[in-house]
Amino acid sequence: MGIKRWFHRICQSVWTIGFIETSIDEILAGKPYQIKWVDVPADCWYADPFILQVTDEIIALLVEKWSYEREKGCIAKIIIDRKTNKIINSKVILQLDTHLSFPAIYKKEGEIFVCPENSESGCHHVYKYEDRSENLTFIKCICPLPLTDAVMTELLGDRLLFSTQSYDANGNKLDVFKWNAENGIFELSSSLSFEEKIARMAGHFFEHDGVVYRPAQVCNTAYGQAVSLQRVEKKDKTFNIVEIRRLFSTNKKLHNGMHTFNYSQGVIVVDAWGWIHPFLRKLFVDDWGNMKSWVLCCSGLKNG
Repeated sequence: MGIKRWFHRICQSVWTIGFIETSIDEILAGKPYQIKWVDVPADCWYADPFILQVTDEIIALLVEKWSYEREKGCIAKIIIDRKTNKIINSKVILQLDTHLSFPAIYKKEGEIFVCPENSESGCHHVYKYEDRSENLTFIKCICPLPLTDAVMTELLGDRLLFSTQSYDANGNKLDVFKWNAENGIFELSSSLSFEEKIARMAGHFFEHDGVVYRPAQVCNTAYGQAVSLQRVEKKDKTFNIVEIRRLFSTNKKLHNGMHTFNYSQGVIVVDAWGWIHPFLRKLFVDDWGNMKSWVLCCSGLKNG
């Protein structure tokens, strides 16, 4: 393994998923919460969990799977045993040459569609999920822009798509797209600005007790620091968005941040991240994520 590849491996981030055991009512009321974390596999990690199916025995999720070998994300279906909180099955269902993540799930008239984040392709695509074959079949591009963590919703009246774009993925501007039935794509309708870097989506909109909520990512000083739960109201073309609370990782090892929150069928799933080797990263990397000068010097001598 070359020194740069070795350096990248030991200094990169690692993620895991977890289930909030506290009720959604208590979460929205600002009460303390408990998270039951899933163990991280040795050869990969999972993030961006979306809930596909819930039974008394299992929870099926679509997630980003990051392989250390490929160093690129793909979309996988994983099955969690609810009694043991262990992953009992994992299957890659979509893998491309470009990075994939954030597999947002939409159910319509008995069919399941998935719109993963694929901003590297320059377009936002929709796929149909085939339950029997456990595969994703490409349908079409629904927005010809490099959207980052886009989420579609009809809870606010129209068929809308909320997303940041790759040029400012973690910034303070949230773009709102409206569905155009004539040409079959989402078109930019408006943009919302925040005082903080909390524009990027963190999961599906959800409705509880007649109120619509938006999970958002807090990215003020780093990517995916926390989840901001926000109450959303729409009057005509105006959106009123108010933060209810922020949620942080409770994982002792992976405490750098948490950037996904999805609530469905009585289940709340989140993720958390940290450094795979925090001490070595601090030793070798500066505050900007670059190799420290002494490392570059030593690697130069070695290569020479």
